[in-house]
Order: sequence, then C-alpha cells, then structure tokens
Amino acid sequence: MGLAFAVLLVAGGVLSALLASDRRIEERQHARLQATQSGPLTPFQSDGCSGGLSEVWSALPRELRADPLPFEACCVTHDRAYHAGGGEALPRGGYMARLAADRALQACVAQSGGRALADGMFQAVRLGGMPCSGLAWRWGYGRPACK
Repeated sequence: MGLAFAVLLVAGGVLSALLASDRRIEERQHARLQATQSGPLTPFQSDGCSGGLSEVWSALPRELRADPLPFEACCVTHDRAYHAGGGEALPRGGYMARLAADRALQACVAQSGGRALADGMFQAVRLGGMPCSGLAWRWGYGRPACK
C-alpha cells in the first residue's frame, strides 16, 4: 500500500509539471478553436461523467450504489461548459475559462465524492480535455472540428 501511494504521488507530480509546461501548447489550440467560433453549435449532449464513470456506476448492483451517481450533475454542468468551448476573444481567455470550468468540477465533486476523486478527475480533464484534440470530450466539442 505504501509503495502504491508513493507511485501515485510521483505520477501526480509529474503530471502537474507536464500540465503547467503545456500552457503555451494549449493556448495555440484555443487559437485554432477560435477560428471555428462562427460555425453553429451542435445540439448539447452529455455522457454524464466521462471515462466510463457513469456507465460503471449504473452497471453496479443496486445494493452497492445510490441512484444516481452522487456527483453526475457536476459532470453535466462541466460538459455544458466544454460543449460551447468558451467564446473568448483571446487564447489566454479560453485557457482561463477552461481552467475555471475544470476547477468548478473539482470543487463540486469534492463535496459529494471526496477530495481524492475530485483531484483525480481534475487531472484527467486537464490532460484529456484540451481543445482541437479530436477527442469527443474536448473543450469546444459542440463546435465544428478545428482546422
């Protein structure tokens, strides 16, 4: 147990350093997204909590879970922010808007899911949610694909 915890701490520190160094890259991606802002938004869709969290939760036996997932509303609110992808005039504004949405998700999940889960989800969305990544859950997924 102690070794696993140490590995998680090291991995978390490496991930945090990686995320901080990639701000310039992300701001370039926000600039690419801004080029699609004139296109119409697709209708809003949400998978609840991405990464299979909502799916796994609903597959658990009823005796093991509350219904619904206690923090699923946090994920849907987060998806709404990601769907539109901001609309800021400058790439830095897009970066800050996404960071604010991710911090809001973290705070919301911490209230009902615990701090460790909230911190893990924050790291996951920071890593996997960059705009113009081609991923289905990216910042601005409701906008036309980035060029």
